[in-house]
Amino acid sequence: MESLKSHQISFIIPTADRSSASQWVSEVSQFFHSISSDSQFIVDSGTKSILESVSNRVGLVGLSTPPHPLNNVDDMLEGLVVHSAVQIVSMLGHYLERVRVGGAVLLFKLATVLDKRALEVKKRLDKITLGFQIDDKGYHTAVHELFHYIGPALSSISVALISGLECFYTCSDWNIRGICTSALSRIVYENEKVFLEEDHLTAIWNLFFSLNFVPLWSKVFPDRVVVVK
Repeated sequence: MESLKSHQISFIIPTADRSSASQWVSEVSQFFHSISSDSQFIVDSGTKSILESVSNRVGLVGLSTPPHPLNNVDDMLEGLVVHSAVQIVSMLGHYLERVRVGGAVLLFKLATVLDKRALEVKKRLDKITLGFQIDDKGYHTAVHELFHYIGPALSSISVALISGLECFYTCSDWNIRGICTSALSRIVYENEKVFLEEDHLTAIWNLFFSLNFVPLWSKVFPDRVVVVK
């Protein structure tokens, strides 16, 4: 597959939201530390594969940072927020229910940090998390529903988030690849106005060509992807 075309990913978290965003990054760190210390999490070979795949692409903030509020992160807060969100998205298809549900809840919290209007759909969260508990077909439906509701709130970081998720287009683990592609597709769809701007059209073309490329080297690929206009 040819190299993905790059696109502008810079953004700034407003001063009023920086404290909440920093706290959210700390919660993510604690979340990853808690699951990495779970023997059930570590022993499974499939989990090891997921960890290695994610780590090779974006690293693991939660596994390299002390489980307490981060200090002196203001200068790199935007990067940490995106980095953490990408990690969580890649784990939404994990075999442990508490990892899937915990990840979905954290992503919802991030949406409320970036846009308080996301609180209006909080009542939908129970239904969404239920989808992450009982779906046995890869959780793509739950992923689409989650980002259907929180996607608009992620608008300010959507381009950066997509840039991070694009690295999973060639992930050898079909589960991770499918989850990330499903999330990416929905984020683009819910932020159509952002991605139809000339500067960000590359994200749509990258998605288009990646979906055409995957079947060439893998018999398993995402079973449910929204159509991007």
